Amino acid sequence: MQVKETEHIKATGINNLQGEKGNSVLVVEDDVIIQKLISRKMRKRQDPFQIKFAGTVREALDLLQTQTFLAIVSDYYLPDGTAKDLLNHKADKPFILMTGSHDLQLAVEFMKQGADDFITKDLNSEFVEVIPVSLAKLIKQYQQARQLELEKQRFKDLFDNSNDLIQFLDGDGNYLYVNPAWRETLGYSEGELQDINYLKVIHAKDREHCGVMFRDMKPGENLDNIEVCFQGKTGTCIDVIGSVSCVLDEEGKISTRGIFKNISALRKSEEKLKESESNYRNLVENVGEIICRTNYEGKITFVNDEVLNMLGYTREEVEGRYFMEFTADEHKERANRFYIEQYKKKIRDTYVEFKLKKKDGQKIWVGQGARIEYNERGLLKNFLLVIRDISERKKAEKKIQQQKKQLEKKNTELEESYKRLLRAKASKKTAGIILVIALFLFVFSEVMIEPLIENYFSDSWEYTGIIVKGILALSLKPLDNSLENYFLKNG
Repeated sequence: MQVKETEHIKATGINNLQGEKGNSVLVVEDDVIIQKLISRKMRKRQDPFQIKFAGTVREALDLLQTQTFLAIVSDYYLPDGTAKDLLNHKADKPFILMTGSHDLQLAVEFMKQGADDFITKDLNSEFVEVIPVSLAKLIKQYQQARQLELEKQRFKDLFDNSNDLIQFLDGDGNYLYVNPAWRETLGYSEGELQDINYLKVIHAKDREHCGVMFRDMKPGENLDNIEVCFQGKTGTCIDVIGSVSCVLDEEGKISTRGIFKNISALRKSEEKLKESESNYRNLVENVGEIICRTNYEGKITFVNDEVLNMLGYTREEVEGRYFMEFTADEHKERANRFYIEQYKKKIRDTYVEFKLKKKDGQKIWVGQGARIEYNERGLLKNFLLVIRDISERKKAEKKIQQQKKQLEKKNTELEESYKRLLRAKASKKTAGIILVIALFLFVFSEVMIEPLIENYFSDSWEYTGIIVKGILALSLKPLDNSLENYFLKNG
C-alpha cells in the first residue's frame, strides 16, 4: 500500500466500529519511537482506535489470549520471533504487516500465507498516516464478511428447519444444497446427491418440460406456481408446487434456487373429493326427487335435472327464479306461511305437502322436506329442499276414501237390515201365539180368522211358512205340549 492513500484518512470513518465488543487494535512493534508516532496519530482522530502495544511475540500472544481485538498490526521482525508466529492467531480479524522497503518479496509471500495488507515503512514515517486508513477498510470488510456469514447461517438454519423442499442447483443442474425436508421426502442421503443431476428426480412425465424450462431460464428470472412431480428414491411420485429463480453467484456462475411444497396429500384429498363429488352428483341426479337450494330470499340457486322429469322445466329455466312461482296458486299462501313459521321457530327440518305447477299448466301433488342452513353468524343462509311427486299416493288415498264411504254406506244398510230382522223375529214369536189363538177360535168358536191373518202377514210371504209349521205342529204334537214355547223356540 502506498503513502498516497493518506488523503483518504478523514473520509474513512469508524464510528460504526465503536460499538464492537473490544474495539482495540493490537500493534506489535518493538521500536518505541514508532509506537509513539502511531499513538499520536490515533489520538488526533475524532474516533480513535484503542491501541494496545506489544514489543515481543510473547507479549502479543499473552494479550491475544486475554483480550479481543479488532485487528493486528505487526512488524515482521521482532526480538523473539517474527510476525509468522502471530499469523496463526489472527482468527477472524485483519492482519496488517509492516515491513521495510527491501522486504517487498517477503511481504508478498506473507500475504499469500494469510495476511490482509502490508505497509512499507519509509524514512519520513509517512506510513503512519496509512495505518488508520487500512485498518478502517479491512475492519469494515471483515465486518461485512462476518455479517454475510451470519446471514448465510441464519438462512441455512431457516432452510434446514423449513418444512418446504429447498434446493440449489449449479448451472449444469447438479445439486449444491438440499435441505433436510427435501432429503427426507425424497429418501436420499446427503452424500447420494453429489453425483445426481436434477433430472433424475423429476418424474418421466414432467422431465422434458422441466428440462426446457431450466435451459431457457436467464439470470434474474423467477418462475412461480410451478407444479411438478418429483420422483423419490423408491420411484414414488411426489407432487410439489413452488417457485424457481435464476441468479448469478459470486463468481458470476449461473445457479438456480427452488422452493417447493409437498402437495401429495392435498392431491389425494382432491381426488377423494372429486370422487365424492362425482358420487354425490350421481346420487343427486338419479335420486328420482327434485333437490333444490334457495337463498334466504327464496330464489333458486341450484336444482338437479329431475326438475325436467317432474315439472318439464330445464335447470336453466328454473335457477334464478323464486320458488313460489312454481307453487299452485291455491297453495301459495299456505306454503309461504309454513316456511315463515319454520324460520321464526328455528325448526331445522320440516315436511309439508302441496301442489306445484308443471310447465304445461298441470298441477301435481308433492311432498317437500325443507332444511334451514345458517351462516357462521347464525343468520339464514339457504333452504335445502327435497321434493317428491306424491300424485299417485294422493290418487290412491282418494280412492281409499271413496271405498271407505261406500263401505260405511253398506255398513249402515246392513245395520238397518239387521234391525228389521230382529223386528221380524219378534214378530214371528207374536205370530205363533196369534196363530194358536186363531186356531183355537177356529176349532171351538168357528170364528173366521182369515181377515186377521191377511192383515197381519200382508207385508211378507215368509210368514206363510210359520202358519204351515204351526198347523203341522198342532197336528203332530200332543195337545199337552206348550205351543207357545214351541213357536218361541223355532220362530
